[in-house]
Amino acid sequence: MDRLLRFMKETAEVVEKRLEIILPFADLRPENLHEAMRYSVLGGGKRFRPLLTLAAYAAAGGQAANRPQ
Repeated sequence: MDRLLRFMKETAEVVEKRLEIILPFADLRPENLHEAMRYSVLGGGKRFRPLLTLAAYAAAGGQAANRPQ
């Protein structure tokens, strides 16, 4: 169970960092759209699908070093 919890925490951190990088800043035009995008995507509790995707990747032989940074 500790291994699963550690995987979940690490995956959430990786996904969160990557989303911060790829989403446009809220102060870029059109500000309303970018602010709404960041609000909806970066809200908590939305990391289960990425976790499942990365778990399937690992189960299929993907290496942790190849996970999104």
